[in-house]
Amino acid sequence: MTPQILFAIAMSLMVASLPASMLGWRKLFTALSVIGVGIIGAIAFIWHPIDMDVISLASFNLGTFHVELGLTWLSSLFAIILSIGCLLGLVHGYFYLDNSTKGIRSHGFFLALLVISLQLTVLARDALMLFFAWELMGFSSFFSILVERDKATWKAAKYYLIFMQTGAAVLLTGIAMAFHHTGSLSFDKWINLPTLNAIILIVGFAFKAGFFPFHPWLPVAHPMAPGHVSGMMSGLLTKTGIYGILLILMSFTPSLLTLYIFGAVALITALTGVFHALAETDIKRILAWSSIENIGIIGLGIVFAWFGRILNIPSIALLGILGALLHCVNHSLFKPMLFYLSGNIQHQVHDREINHLGGLQKLMPVTGVLFFVGSIAIAGLPLMNGFISEFLVFLSILKGFRVHDIGFNIAAIIGLSGLAYVASIALFAFARMYGLTFLGVPRSQKATNAKETKYELWIVPIVLSTLCLFGGLAGDLMLSWIYGFLPKSLQTSNGDFVAIIERFQSFRIVIVIAVVLFIALYAWRRLKVKAIKADTWGCGYEKPSSRMQYTATSFVQPVEPILNVFTGKKRDLEFDNEHFPTKLSLTREVSDRVQNTLIKPLVRIINRFLDLFAGVQSGKTQVYITYGLVFLLVVLIWVIVGES
Repeated sequence: MTPQILFAIAMSLMVASLPASMLGWRKLFTALSVIGVGIIGAIAFIWHPIDMDVISLASFNLGTFHVELGLTWLSSLFAIILSIGCLLGLVHGYFYLDNSTKGIRSHGFFLALLVISLQLTVLARDALMLFFAWELMGFSSFFSILVERDKATWKAAKYYLIFMQTGAAVLLTGIAMAFHHTGSLSFDKWINLPTLNAIILIVGFAFKAGFFPFHPWLPVAHPMAPGHVSGMMSGLLTKTGIYGILLILMSFTPSLLTLYIFGAVALITALTGVFHALAETDIKRILAWSSIENIGIIGLGIVFAWFGRILNIPSIALLGILGALLHCVNHSLFKPMLFYLSGNIQHQVHDREINHLGGLQKLMPVTGVLFFVGSIAIAGLPLMNGFISEFLVFLSILKGFRVHDIGFNIAAIIGLSGLAYVASIALFAFARMYGLTFLGVPRSQKATNAKETKYELWIVPIVLSTLCLFGGLAGDLMLSWIYGFLPKSLQTSNGDFVAIIERFQSFRIVIVIAVVLFIALYAWRRLKVKAIKADTWGCGYEKPSSRMQYTATSFVQPVEPILNVFTGKKRDLEFDNEHFPTKLSLTREVSDRVQNTLIKPLVRIINRFLDLFAGVQSGKTQVYITYGLVFLLVVLIWVIVGES
């Protein structure tokens, strides 16, 4: 069977899932969507083209424009990432909303549209189809957020939609400029685009990816969405922005100055994300800011890959692109897993504030273990997949010290120190989140009453954690798989690639030996050492309580001055000035500087401008009739003057 026929079957199944959802047939809806998206992933896996070839899947004429869907090396890789993520997200969403009744039919409808639009975005071979899928993705994700249609959710969804439409407007401007320059909407004809045109297109895609300063929608939209939607948006939807940026970078040659600017933006994105992740206390907001951090890491890998191409240093280019693409794969695994698990916590505790949690490891042991595994992966520690991809980006930057160019050497120093700093703060942030959420004793009655979720909500996180572990132990296999997608312009001599593979094979041997020794030592200790359980000594206090534990604020107090630079964090402590104070209050606020200094002032200016026209809508019929008469009078004068 040809890929074209299979693609037609897959799209038919996914379209058929739309009425199935509206009719309330949730099992049929999930089955059709899962099978359809699975077939698309299989097509991309089996028939992905070699080098710069294109495999057409469907084509038709839309008026005077020719529209085509097809596979390239880049779209094949991202189609597989999206297929795996959508398949698992749909399954988890089925179990997550199993007992829900409100808005469940429409939610499934828009979730299916989101899955379809994600695939169409990376399979589009022309700007017309891509923009159609881009807009469909924005509106379907907007409605997918609105399961709980309360005021806060509506506000977050509208905030997200405004950002997406602003980005779409920028993208449409870039498409129009590219059409004017090339005379075509086909990506095959977009060769040597002008730098300004390419930058505008990249900015349009950067809105969706979440690069600084277009990132504020992520920490606003993710906390309000259901767990499975948050995971799909963070792990998958942002990757369409990365795909678009890579698509445009393949269509023009950026200057070194342009790459320096892109590199600075990527590093600022990573630093902004990781410091906010350390400052926030809402689990979902922490994960959303962490997504911004990881997008910055991917951006650094892409930038140094193109540095290597321009400076004709193949090893830097190979390490950078392999690290960026592998981190796209890894982030699409561990970030949805953590969002799904945070949804499990919210499902049971009905609270996401880590200062109100604690002690959940004993009450929710399976969720706790899986969350610990995900925290290791996202913190970039050895054994899990996050370490491999971050280390490749690190090596790519490290190779820059061998280049005899002072500007590039300075960029490498800043990039290397910045990435190392980001990695260390990420470890700090997730040690804080896991420790305060799962260790110690409960800090609220809700946490005390928590129970483990139903086993169906473990299935997808277990699958994802297994994939994360496989990616950590078999990093060489993952790299070989991704290397097979790369075109010849990004591949280097076999010697460079073989050296990378041998390095990770040796690393795997060391890790496996360490794990085996740890397990053996742990088993020996359990057999030989008698465990005695007793209350933790409370430093002389007879009745220790949850108030004696570290809070999210006290945990980060040593680095608070640095946090304030990035997060605009405000902390006010008030108490009466007595020898024995009776009143004590602490007010703490974490804000986004981009939102405070750019977005809010802009919104105020727009509102003031619109207020000038508020009096037009008076509600009086006489006034509206007068408007009509004035309009007719103006038209009459225009016609008379025109004829004369």
